[in-house]
Amino acid sequence: MRIISGIYRQKLLKSPKDNKTRPTQNRLRETLFDICHNNINNAVFLDIFAGTGAMGFEALSRGASRVVFIDNHRPAIECIQYNIRTLGVENCADVFNSDAMSILTKFAAMGKRFDIVFIDPPYNATTMHNRNQEYYDDLVLEFFDENPILNPSGMLFIESPRALARPLKTLTLKSSRPIGKTMLRQYVS
Repeated sequence: MRIISGIYRQKLLKSPKDNKTRPTQNRLRETLFDICHNNINNAVFLDIFAGTGAMGFEALSRGASRVVFIDNHRPAIECIQYNIRTLGVENCADVFNSDAMSILTKFAAMGKRFDIVFIDPPYNATTMHNRNQEYYDDLVLEFFDENPILNPSGMLFIESPRALARPLKTLTLKSSRPIGKTMLRQYVS
């Protein structure tokens, strides 16, 4: 996987060798950054369920001042840390090897805020149709809806195969774009 644009354009990113990480499609990355290109300079970017970290590294390449990566899969974390060292961005990247909800709860308690958030929760053909499956996208969206972690003029993007089941209070769905077999949804506060 390579960075698409910006100062690290065409730099190769290391990815985990296992099949537990689903890299974000280039087309989805390009679409997201086309939407937020006017807001990326000096933004604090949060990459939840970061996997390879491609979205966060793309954000840094395009002008974000800081990126926070969250993932609980050890091989993904090791690749993100390797890529941070390879790109020389240790001073503007933080990595958390933890459950997303645990870290988000700590961030809320600390008063941390983010300008742009990307959520790419785990899903596959088996779990996305299982009615008993608790969807990470619902949990994380509801958390952002109830906690002021997104800056007032911030943007939250989620890659998901389905729409949220219930309406939100403080977040508004601004756009929903089909990209391959998934959807990229943009919420604003």
